Amino acid sequence: MQNGGDQGVKQALGKAASFGPDVDISDYEVGNRDVEQIKELDKTSEDMKETMINVGVTTDNVNRDGTIIFINNGMSHCSNSAQEGVEMLSTKEALAKYDWLKDYSWKAVDPQKDKYTAKTYLEDSDGYFIRVKKGYHAKHPVQTCMLLKKMGSMQNLHNIIIVEEDASLEIITGCTTDRHASHALHIGVSEIFIKDGGSLSFSMIHNWSKDTVVRPRTVAKLGKNSKYINNYVLLNPVGTLQSFPVAYLDGEGASCRYNTICLATEGSDIDTGGSVILNAPGTTAEIMSRSINTGGKMVAR
Repeated sequence: MQNGGDQGVKQALGKAASFGPDVDISDYEVGNRDVEQIKELDKTSEDMKETMINVGVTTDNVNRDGTIIFINNGMSHCSNSAQEGVEMLSTKEALAKYDWLKDYSWKAVDPQKDKYTAKTYLEDSDGYFIRVKKGYHAKHPVQTCMLLKKMGSMQNLHNIIIVEEDASLEIITGCTTDRHASHALHIGVSEIFIKDGGSLSFSMIHNWSKDTVVRPRTVAKLGKNSKYINNYVLLNPVGTLQSFPVAYLDGEGASCRYNTICLATEGSDIDTGGSVILNAPGTTAEIMSRSINTGGKMVAR
């Protein structure tokens, strides 16, 4: 717990989200942080490789500048081949290393937003920290994989991404369940900060099971002449998914684009959307959604 006296956040544990079906989070056990450590990606099991590639995460490190893997609530792997310009750590490691990071942590996402953000905050959840240094342009994407492996567990992750001035990066993040963990809850809180002239392409690929509950919470804040592209893809069954990312275009000339592709199969309950707040002159936004329903429930906002 971050602050035992934060009564407002505790009260938010009973606050339902604005959209989507309500979920009793007490039905799930917080996932473990003590997880297996993967030293060499190419030596993982064939099952693991298949699970990862299904969400766009490769194990050969070809055309990738770095990889982070979380299993349940613990970091399992972190490798970085672009250390001259990209920094990759766990969120907890980064907060311990940089005192200034407190000015970013839980500043884009309000922990009192709903029960999912409140739970993630109160658990003092870990996640990944990715920072692109000023003026650096990553040659290849960085990839992250968020894997749920325990039946009945809850994955709470708090991620922070900072793209400094005139820098650029592409992130591919794959979120999925192991075949033995169909009944589980995934909560991913991502705070994104793109400084003046910075550019970020953030692609999220999900592959869940028919009983998985999924609640991403993503907020981005953009500076002057910055650019943000958010891609989301879900083509497999899910129990219930509710996602409504928000971007604040605070700097003049900033631009944002959302691209969402979802398939609602039989039994799936999907509620997606997105919001862009134009807070400065010359800002532009485009929101595109492509939804296919083959027997499930689909809401596109």
